Amino acid sequence: MTTLATTAIDQISRSDVRKSSITGLLRQLTNDLITLRSSEPDDLVTQENEQWGAICEWASQHYKTPVKATDNWLHLEQDDALLTAVEGDLTTQDDWGLAVIDNVSGATGSTLIAVTLFHGFLDSDGANKAARLQEQYQVDRWGMVEASGMGGHDIDAADMRARLAAAAAFLRLMPPRTGGR
Repeated sequence: MTTLATTAIDQISRSDVRKSSITGLLRQLTNDLITLRSSEPDDLVTQENEQWGAICEWASQHYKTPVKATDNWLHLEQDDALLTAVEGDLTTQDDWGLAVIDNVSGATGSTLIAVTLFHGFLDSDGANKAARLQEQYQVDRWGMVEASGMGGHDIDAADMRARLAAAAAFLRLMPPRTGGR
């Protein structure tokens, strides 16, 4: 949580960094983790459609414009209306809220997971499950690589869980006017 606080105070509070953060979040949205789907195997496709589809549906309703998903990783363009709506949402957040969204998107590779956690559609466990869906699929299929001095699935999972739990706790501590609950 200290990282989130210092990021808000020392970084996001600077207009150039704030603008860069929003630009980066919008760029990430154009190739968001949860919009780039697998074409096989069927059970992974089903899991992605169920878990990530729910997030995309929430975002489509929240931003009043469709979120596109594809299994063609070479080309996906989100509608300008979505980018404009998300940009409007991001620019209205104070430094504390934007620091959370930026941190979560960096940890998960997904602006959509970040905004759904921020707005309360997902809790930290749901965000973690969505962010690690493909990796967990591989762990379930092939087994876990444990810490070997160079990292492993167990370390990645613990790090992600800690980052998202800290973000969720940070949000709970924020006053309601700043995005807290």
